[in-house]
Amino acid sequence: MKLKNFQQEIHNTIIYKFKDLKSKYDSLDKTNISDFNKIRKLDGGILLQAPTGCGKTFIASQIVSTFNEIEKMIWFWFAPFSGLIEQTRQVFLKDSVSVPILDIHTDRTLENLKVGGIYFLTWQKVAVSNNEGRKARITGDDGLSIDELMESARMEDYKIGCIIDEAHHSIVSKKTEASKFFSEIVTPDYLLMMTATPNDKDIKTFSEQTGYELKNEKQRASVSREDGVKEGLLKRGVEMVRFLEKNPTDKDLIDMEKTALEECTLLHREIKSKLENLNVSIQPLMLVQVPNGKKESIEEVKNFLTDNLRFKESSVKVHTANEPDENFHLIAHDPKVEVLIFKMAVATGFDAPRAFTLAALRGIRNEQFGVQVVGRIMRIPKEMQFKKNLDDSLYYGYVFIANKEKDEGLLLAADLINRIKTQNASLGSQTVVTIYKGNPKAQVVENGDIIPLIPNEEMGNIFLTPESEQKEKLPKWKQIEPYIPNLTSGNLQNDEEHFQKPSPLTQVLVQEERYVYKIREGVPKVLKTEYMPDPGDNYQERILDFVDFTGKTDAARKKKIEITEEISDIFNKTDIAKLNKKGEIDFEALADKTTQLLLNFVTDRLFKRKLFEHYKKFCEKNGWEISNDEELCKELDLILISHKNLIKDAQRKSMIDKLELKEVYLNLEVVVHNSTVQKSTKNIYGVFPESLNSMELELAKKLDSEEVILWWHRNGQNSKGKEPAIGLNFTIFFMIRKTKR
Repeated sequence: MKLKNFQQEIHNTIIYKFKDLKSKYDSLDKTNISDFNKIRKLDGGILLQAPTGCGKTFIASQIVSTFNEIEKMIWFWFAPFSGLIEQTRQVFLKDSVSVPILDIHTDRTLENLKVGGIYFLTWQKVAVSNNEGRKARITGDDGLSIDELMESARMEDYKIGCIIDEAHHSIVSKKTEASKFFSEIVTPDYLLMMTATPNDKDIKTFSEQTGYELKNEKQRASVSREDGVKEGLLKRGVEMVRFLEKNPTDKDLIDMEKTALEECTLLHREIKSKLENLNVSIQPLMLVQVPNGKKESIEEVKNFLTDNLRFKESSVKVHTANEPDENFHLIAHDPKVEVLIFKMAVATGFDAPRAFTLAALRGIRNEQFGVQVVGRIMRIPKEMQFKKNLDDSLYYGYVFIANKEKDEGLLLAADLINRIKTQNASLGSQTVVTIYKGNPKAQVVENGDIIPLIPNEEMGNIFLTPESEQKEKLPKWKQIEPYIPNLTSGNLQNDEEHFQKPSPLTQVLVQEERYVYKIREGVPKVLKTEYMPDPGDNYQERILDFVDFTGKTDAARKKKIEITEEISDIFNKTDIAKLNKKGEIDFEALADKTTQLLLNFVTDRLFKRKLFEHYKKFCEKNGWEISNDEELCKELDLILISHKNLIKDAQRKSMIDKLELKEVYLNLEVVVHNSTVQKSTKNIYGVFPESLNSMELELAKKLDSEEVILWWHRNGQNSKGKEPAIGLNFTIFFMIRKTKR
């Protein structure tokens, strides 16, 4: 396969950089380890940034193949997961057949080394503390340890090349075994790091941990999304589909996960039909991202897909491992698989070119995760790359978000991808090799500097003159302390302690400083509040007597909820359409919510069963047909969630004859603060209490701005006053007096 134009440019630039690096290595004395390290760390690394699907792996495979003809190399390719390793091996076997593929288990001897050969490794194979990780680090019957292998290879004049795939993952995130192994053992002569999710903070951390300079723009090459689209590798865009309830009261009723799965399935089947009609031999793949967690939730999703949405059970596969292994790779490429359910943790790096749609069941909050999700559906399958005049909808990916409040990761990901602009690594470098007195020396070149012909460490010997020696013998003058008179002691001497410490009088004044605010006129000192005595043992039965379902049963007849489907292009930030749809009701979640709602008023968990019997009698009394108890429970939950004050009103009516009025007092005329506080126009003390949290302060300022408010008081502001007590499970935080009440 031939490199695309933008890929060829990136390839050529990196090869040029590596050739320039080779010329520096060749000019140095082999024993000058210090200068080798200086050049290696400052000029040896390149970061390749490109959206998923732009062919980073293919570019790297061609760089390895080309540079093997220039330098005596041995390569190490690192990736975070074994599944990614298998993907990469397949690329080399297909597109870089001249590169010998070495096995870390069988080829750890100098005899088995092949010039230009490459090892494919996960960090877990060499940079963890478990037994499996230690095997490759120990010399034994299997061969040399990987540490000794690298050292021996260098003694045989091999240069070490290192390619880190998914570079944002593990090695650059924190000080790990991987970064330690890289810094102390690998120390590559040629380093290529690749990522679809560039992060300047991580890059800085990596440079600080390892000494390899990647912060400089000269060390970076990047590919824009537009280049990938132009060359037919990437889809034109990604459309995000969100669901919003039309009626705010329906918010707690909708099963957004099932709705997202239904709508995603409809589009998946539409795409499948279009491909068949256009004679494009692709079985499109529908991806379903579930949260990391219980196996039961994954099985529930699978059952909904097979039972409700009629997918063949054999066409729905679940990958439950925490990383994309070889089996995952096979599933993603198996044309008999139509739906792939995977965990969030598996989103990194796997190829799924036939994926057009993705249902994100828990939303996408994280930018890095968002980039990985988008990357799964951005590729254009090879079968489509050479087709003309296909339907426009086939050139887009589609993400269905089940949680409309958790889509920011997708939007941030789009911004990050859009920020990546095509840029070749600079042809310049940060080091030069100069020869002075027959000795080659590596020197660092700062931006704008003139390269000195003589190494810096030699400069002092050249310019040391008798005159300068004489200057070194001049006496050193002691600095005289300034004269500061003490005007309080009567003794005009320096008194450093006096100026550094406050006087006893000042300390007393500070300790006694208080700010007193009086209560405003017109505020009553005595208030009246409702008081609820012990309601007695049978209060729950009394509540049932006052629960009236009349006029509230329309909610019980709901089977689907009206929703709006919003479609937008995440890269162009444009709204595409708003469609009217019907959403599924989440009866399981609804039952949990109504149970919690009832516990706000009654503590007996059996109360819901009693309420159910009460509703059943109401239905029978009205002559309504009752199908079964399960359906009746759903109806009751719909009524309770749609009329949340139903039980509260019944409780109040049941106890109205028991309510008592009691007097409470605001005893103190003043409130005292240790410092000045913000003035308030309607607080009874004229200030915003310093104890208010941010939400309370926001409410207090709103009260200040309302004309209908005469005064307000934050309960507890006057801590010595008797606090008003109110009925069951209820505490007053603010007391407010309105006009005309």
